[in-house]
Amino acid sequence: MPNVSARTAKEKLEARRVSSGAEWDDLVLSRRTMDALERVIALASQKRGVRALFSGPSGTGKTFAAILLGKRLRRPVYRVDLSAADSKYIGETEKNLAALFERAEAKGWILFFDEADSLFGKRSEVKDAHDRYANQEVSYLLKRAEAFDGLAIFEARGEAALDGALAGSIDARVAFEPPEASLRLRLWEKSLAGVDEANYLGKELGEIARRHKLSCSEIARISDRVVRQAKRGHGEALFRDRLERTIRRELTRRDDEG
Repeated sequence: MPNVSARTAKEKLEARRVSSGAEWDDLVLSRRTMDALERVIALASQKRGVRALFSGPSGTGKTFAAILLGKRLRRPVYRVDLSAADSKYIGETEKNLAALFERAEAKGWILFFDEADSLFGKRSEVKDAHDRYANQEVSYLLKRAEAFDGLAIFEARGEAALDGALAGSIDARVAFEPPEASLRLRLWEKSLAGVDEANYLGKELGEIARRHKLSCSEIARISDRVVRQAKRGHGEALFRDRLERTIRRELTRRDDEG
């Protein structure tokens, strides 16, 4: 995977290309979210300089949607991890961002600013030098993003920390939500398609979707594991057992991290 870095010895702010072999039809999201994504595509196709906000809990498909949106627009998507920006080195960060925006404009990249609330949440009343640097960093990013003639997407878990800073700059907002049971079932069906053992689950799969309130990314991780295991064979009963055990492990992992 191509990698373009904007890195100094003092910090690790960088941009990396993100991609997937999936296609637009592989997106399983609510109608409201899909309609909002179509509006982003329409805007980016019609005008230069579009800023979008993708908000919602972790694991709801924001990065995946950005990648497939890039495919629709035939533009590469580069992810920038804003949680790595360190306000102590504001001068270096500004230089890195300036170079990144310039290259993105020249190459036609879509910039996906991940964890924007981790940086914008620092914007606050100035009490010390650290606060001043944080506000300066955010102000520079906003100013440069407003001048960017491509598509810039800001990702955040919630909008509260971003409303004041981004309210006047955002052209489109896309809200991502944890999938309901019907969408979870579609996710399971898509991710397990082609696995013979999964065909025997029948109504069981609907019950699994209803009972386990998993996110899009959790279902994808679980499916990837059991599909790889299913390739070794061993039949329907073992597949069912592996699926349930893998779901339990994923839920335990979530509890441990939460």
